[in-house]
Amino acid sequence: MLYVFILVDLSLALFEEPAVLHVPTWATMLVELLCLLVFTIRLVHYAKVIPRDKFWKDPKNICIIVILMVGGAS
Repeated sequence: MLYVFILVDLSLALFEEPAVLHVPTWATMLVELLCLLVFTIRLVHYAKVIPRDKFWKDPKNICIIVILMVGGAS
């Protein structure tokens, strides 16, 4: 399920300006907000469930933290 949301988040570049397929800005923002919410909930859940040393060694967690930092800044 996580990979589906990552792909959806990355595929938003196909629909945002200057894209060939134009979708209203509010729709892409809503989908991105949903993806960021799922990433945040997953990250918080994993941080509480798995040991801290394994949490920081998992590349998916690092990738999600970077996505949240970039998505939150944009």
